[in-house]
Amino acid sequence: MAQPTLTAPLSAVLREWLPRQRWFPVKAADFSLEQAGSLSLEDTAGQARLEIFLLAVSSRTADGGLRTDVVQVPLSYRASPLAGAERALVGQAPGPAWPGSMTPCMIHPLCPPGWS
Repeated sequence: MAQPTLTAPLSAVLREWLPRQRWFPVKAADFSLEQAGSLSLEDTAGQARLEIFLLAVSSRTADGGLRTDVVQVPLSYRASPLAGAERALVGQAPGPAWPGSMTPCMIHPLCPPGWS
């Protein structure tokens, strides 16, 4: 499986979506994104393409310094929309991109046995 790449269309979608997330460290529009790493996960059911990006986010601090944080952004790409999750759509990059947390096949492998 090929390593996911932060393309220009995906970067544009993420630059709009990320500052609206409560966990994102930068709330201003003036920041840079650089791919620090990525990986693909296999959806054994074949329902989604799963990608996890590590992004270096750089911005200026109040005193003019440079701050860099690394954030993990899990995404899923599905052939059909996620029922009931329309408001969670990250954007079109070029197909519909959803937060990985909305994709059961991405979450369940991370949960301990017996979790439901």
